[in-house]
Amino acid sequence: MNLKLIVAQVDRELAHLGFFRKGSTWNRPKGDLVEVIDIQLSTAGNSVTINAGVLARSTHMLCWGHDAGTFVEEPECTVRARVGQLIDGKDCWWDLVADNATQHVTDSIRDRILPFVDRMSSMEAMRDWLLTMGAPSRRWPLPTVNYAIIESQLGAKTLACEVLEDLERSALGGWRTRAREVATRLGCDIREGN
Repeated sequence: MNLKLIVAQVDRELAHLGFFRKGSTWNRPKGDLVEVIDIQLSTAGNSVTINAGVLARSTHMLCWGHDAGTFVEEPECTVRARVGQLIDGKDCWWDLVADNATQHVTDSIRDRILPFVDRMSSMEAMRDWLLTMGAPSRRWPLPTVNYAIIESQLGAKTLACEVLEDLERSALGGWRTRAREVATRLGCDIREGN
């Protein structure tokens, strides 16, 4: 089995559902949201896994200060999951030489990935997913920033500003600047030097 055959089979399955493909990544726009499914090839080139996410365009704009492109890659998503997280919490890869690799991938997309992206259809669901994944956390700056933005979008601006202020104090490198920029876009009053 090879990646091209898996991608072709997945494409046949997802095209019926309104997804369109570039390479081994699929997008399905739904208003402000874009659902993303990606088949990732291992660095050794001998196995694959599935990544999924949902991008909220409004959240992306507040985070990065610009619109998301017309086609969204999985790492850009507001919320993300790898198939193993949705199966048993462990990383999951399928060997490309296995006869049943295509079946495992398509079954996992149907049974795990599609229900995940369907569940992430509201800001509340995205916030709850980020919380279950450990946000807010100084160890995970991007999910923490996305969590703060979503809290603000849901009306909890004070909480959002507190999360961003804490991240600005503790973050390293560009995340300190990013936290301040997002706080400014949200209208937070974070004092310089905190």
